[in-house]
Amino acid sequence: MITQAELLRIGGVCGLNTLEEVIDAARMLHEAGSIVYFDKVAALKDLVILNPQWLFEVLATVFTTKHTWAKKGIIDSIGLSQVFLSFSCKCPSSLQMLI
Repeated sequence: MITQAELLRIGGVCGLNTLEEVIDAARMLHEAGSIVYFDKVAALKDLVILNPQWLFEVLATVFTTKHTWAKKGIIDSIGLSQVFLSFSCKCPSSLQMLI
């Protein structure tokens, strides 16, 4: 995961000179399934997931029946934190909203 600021920096290194060019490239990569980028969701706009497979695996972990974090179909923020600990990362609050 990177921030939009990091995405802009990387875009500049790749020869994309304006915010519009970087956003257009991010949208194209999102549509191709290469990254996950939510430019139309204000709360998630600053989050870019470089490995969509990682997000799929996190979601699969949330929806599996092999854990006891969910109670009556609801997983609280502590349980969600446990999911992300199993992936050795801290979950940004914006991504917790998505899940």
